[in-house]
Formats: sequence, C-alpha cells, structure tokens
Amino acid sequence: ISVLYIGLSPVMSRFTQVDIFHHERLTVWKAAFEGFLSFPVFGTGIGTFEYIFKMFSPPTWFFYDHAHNDYVQFLMETGIAGVCIGIIFVAVVLRYVIESEWTEREAFMKAAFYGSLTTIAVHSVFDFNLRIPSNAILLAVVLGLGLALSRLNETEEEEEG
Repeated sequence: ISVLYIGLSPVMSRFTQVDIFHHERLTVWKAAFEGFLSFPVFGTGIGTFEYIFKMFSPPTWFFYDHAHNDYVQFLMETGIAGVCIGIIFVAVVLRYVIESEWTEREAFMKAAFYGSLTTIAVHSVFDFNLRIPSNAILLAVVLGLGLALSRLNETEEEEEG
C-alpha cells in the first residue's frame, strides 16, 4: 500500500542511496554477535549495547548506540534466556490469535493485525524500531487488540452456551 501511495521510485532511490555494506551495518551486526558469544546465557543487560559494543567493534569513525537490528541487539543484551522468553511470549499471543475463530466482520482486523506484525518484524531487521518508545507502545497496543478480539468470541460463545 505504501508503494502504491508514494510510488516505487522514491523507495528504490532510498535503497540505492543507502548501501548496507558502506554503512557498516554488517560489521556492527557481526560485532554485536561477538558480544552475544561472550555473554551467551543472560546477555549484557538491556540498554547496555552502546557501552559493551565498544569492546567488540573494530575501529570506526561512527558511534553506534544501537545495532540497527532489533533482533541482534536483543540477542546481545538478553542472551539465550531473554530470546527464549521473547519467543514464548510471541508464540502464546500468536497461538491465541491463530486458533480463534473470527467472524467476517473481524477478518479485516485479523488482516490488520498480521500486517502490523509483519511490518514491524521486517523493519526491525534493518532498524531499531522497538527502542523507540512510541513504536514499542504501538506494538503492545496491536498485540493487546489482537488478544482482545480473539478472546471476544470465546466470551460470546460462553455466554450463549
């Protein structure tokens, strides 16, 4: 929908201007992964990326306070324990939403739910969206709405039965 609204040319020109290899993102991701390997179980602690990253980064002119990849940064900061908790949380939410039977009227809401999650999931590969409070709050609202709508039908069925 965004491509239809703004056109394909601005999107393509943005990607040609920003070459992931010239901006050292892959180098940053590699260094962050090395940080994870040094603290694999519990990670370095949430919010410690900018401090710990200096230990693993090659000399650079740039200061990185985020990995520009939410997944890599989350892995480094929380380790395997945090990633497992995150996966369980997302799996439980998705299980409720997927298993619920939605009416035709709610199908649009379900499509919007999946579209929102897909958008943030893909964008988080290339940026630090969830480190911005408004984006994290919006994701929480979307997850809450998805859960509420999936539970709404269960409540109506219990009242009828």
